[in-house]
Amino acid sequence: NYFSPNWFDLHWSPWISFEANKSEWRILPKEPGLYRVRAEYGNSLVYIGETGRTLRERLSALRKGAL
Repeated sequence: NYFSPNWFDLHWSPWISFEANKSEWRILPKEPGLYRVRAEYGNSLVYIGETGRTLRERLSALRKGAL
């Protein structure tokens, strides 16, 4: 299941909404890494990516472009 927190034997952080407040985003890792984007409604992944920036920076940039 690609929504599993241990998908492909990798440890994934909890799902965070693009609309979450800053305190909720603090649980995101501060390192570069892999990330998954899923639709809020439905049962599919929208995007899987890798970033050399921190995950917070990358997801923040995606959020700004998505809203």
